[in-house]
Amino acid sequence: MAAISSNGVYTNWSAVKGKFSSLCYDGQSENVAFLTVLPPNAPSCTNDGNGNADATSPVLSASSYHVGGVHCLFFDGTVRFMSNNINTGNLGVAAALGGKSPYGVWGALGTRAGNEPVSAQ
Repeated sequence: MAAISSNGVYTNWSAVKGKFSSLCYDGQSENVAFLTVLPPNAPSCTNDGNGNADATSPVLSASSYHVGGVHCLFFDGTVRFMSNNINTGNLGVAAALGGKSPYGVWGALGTRAGNEPVSAQ
């Protein structure tokens, strides 16, 4: 389920719950996490309509109010802007459980399992 607003634009998942970045200490995945599968600012999806509890199977995209992408903080302390158009590989394949990510550069940034080198954009 991806929420679509009245103007036909996908609604940010956190905004669906009406709590965009207001519960960063809550611990619910939809408030503090994202997956490097869908590109930044893509619609997030879940099979759970409960707005007051953890979603059971969310696929959460990184979201931002920045136009065209999101800022990402890396473990080395650098912050980089990632475009909504970053390479996401083949979104039609199932998730890999170990090894390289099938989700392009964006997927490689979210795993260390495949030892993928990631060059600067």
